[in-house]
Amino acid sequence: MILIKIKMRYRDRIFIISILLIINTIALSQNKSIPSGFCVSEKSFELFKLINDLRKENNLDALPLSASLSFTAESHINDLIENHPDTSLCNLHSWSDKGNWTPCCYQPYIPVQECMWNKPMEMSPYKFRGYELALWQNDTLNPQQILSTWLDIPEARNMILNTGKWQNRWQAIGVSQKGNYALVWFGRGKDELPKPVICGQSDPEKVQTNPNLIEQKTKRYYIIFGSYNKLKDAEKQLARYQKGDFKDAKILVSDGNYRIGLASFENLEEAKTAKAELDERYKEAWIIKF
Repeated sequence: MILIKIKMRYRDRIFIISILLIINTIALSQNKSIPSGFCVSEKSFELFKLINDLRKENNLDALPLSASLSFTAESHINDLIENHPDTSLCNLHSWSDKGNWTPCCYQPYIPVQECMWNKPMEMSPYKFRGYELALWQNDTLNPQQILSTWLDIPEARNMILNTGKWQNRWQAIGVSQKGNYALVWFGRGKDELPKPVICGQSDPEKVQTNPNLIEQKTKRYYIIFGSYNKLKDAEKQLARYQKGDFKDAKILVSDGNYRIGLASFENLEEAKTAKAELDERYKEAWIIKF
């Protein structure tokens, strides 16, 4: 477990930045669900987009927005605002005894690691490790200011950009920003839940930040030609296909692979017929249902 807490004064504002590695060594057997009406605020979503834009600028994969991790972040931020467990010796990673979770006074002198390891699994169906990045300021926060503040802290920057000791790539991200607090949770496992709705939007697909990516199962048949381990490699090849004969080509994201779907069809027979009509250059193409 690693905890870093920094206080600094900047333009008469006080910042508290903390980073917590929350490690789960044994997956819980619980199967918690999140409320059907849960949504991610527009400000939180803006912070999510800024983080992904920064990652893309640094040749990193964009992270899928996780309903489970976002709900965990939202629950924690509400607890911080309403019940203030982050007082006295208890830091930003503390949880009160006024919710459906294990209370936790997290402090550096006598850290009780168990109270923090399993928070995503206590709050949601998520079954993997969670890593929290937290910020408090004595003035209202905005997404750009939040990200800029974190980027001034080497440990926080490394966490966001998977550098230093955070080189193992993330598979999910959850966000919540409200009042004087901002929380981001990273996970190394994929979230099994669909992407969350953005508050005020009824269509969860609007969460999709890259129109060329298909990350949720569609039950359609795709002609696949090419599979890559890195998104940037798949995107380069996709651009060539879209400029040529496959204007509607997409990238299918599954199990850490990025497969290029040249075209999709409602049934298998249509896909087989289309594959048979492809140029000889694509004779190694195959069909999958996704």
